[in-house]
Formats: sequence, structure tokens, C-alpha cells
Amino acid sequence: MKNATTFMRLGLILTLSFSLIYCGSEEATRGVNINITHNGEEIELIAPTIDTSKSGNDVTINLEVEASDYFSHFEIEKKIGTFAYEFFVDASDPATQDMDLADGTYKYRARTVYLIDDEYHFSEYSEESAETIGLISVPGDVEFGTL
Repeated sequence: MKNATTFMRLGLILTLSFSLIYCGSEEATRGVNINITHNGEEIELIAPTIDTSKSGNDVTINLEVEASDYFSHFEIEKKIGTFAYEFFVDASDPATQDMDLADGTYKYRARTVYLIDDEYHFSEYSEESAETIGLISVPGDVEFGTL
């Protein structure tokens, strides 16, 4: 009995130790700014804020980030339904449109791209923003067609 208790305590300690080594996931880091040092200057790579709106079968993606001498463009990714995120577009304009979309749920995220001495640096991804086209969406990712 004593060996079993000792074994269980050891297992608990190892589990807690691993939890302390790796806390969180990719989702937990979103929105956190990255700081780099370049030629003695601290530069903050800021994730953009994102907001979407829809009109008919079109989605407008609005991005905002603090002004920076090193800003190059935004990199926007799109996720359709439950599929993985894929590259959508590089955009220098903070308002970008995704047009003539089929029925479905579309999620967007973006990151800010900085150009420092001919080298690209990337912020973390923004939070995601979603729009549903032509479908009635209910919790649990279940979708029903329009009536």
C-alpha cells in the first residue's frame, strides 16, 4: 500500500511539473505583443485588432494596429467551416474584402508584418473574427440551411 501511495504521489508531481513547463496553447498566446531589439532599439511587433462585417455575400475585414516606421503589411488567413486556416491575402490597406462567398461560416485572423533592414518580422496572430453567410448558425458548429 505504501508503494502504491508513493507511486501516485510521484505521478502527481511529474504531472504538475510538466504542466508548469508547458502552460497553455497557441490560442493562449494570441494578442501578446513580441519585442525585438534591433541596433539597440526595442521594437514592439504588435498584433492587429480585427473586426469583420458582412453585406450580402461579401465580408469586409477591418484591421487596426499602432503606427510604426517598420510597418509593411498585414497577412490575413481564412478558415472555412471547420477546416484549417489558410493564407488569404497580403494587404497594405486596413480594409479588405472577401467577395461573392458561398453559404458557410468564415473565420479570419491576421498578423502584422514589419520590414526591418530588408528582413520580415511577424507579430502574433490577432483574435479571430467570424461571419456566417446564408446559413443559420447554432452553438456546437451545427449549421442549418436557410428556410
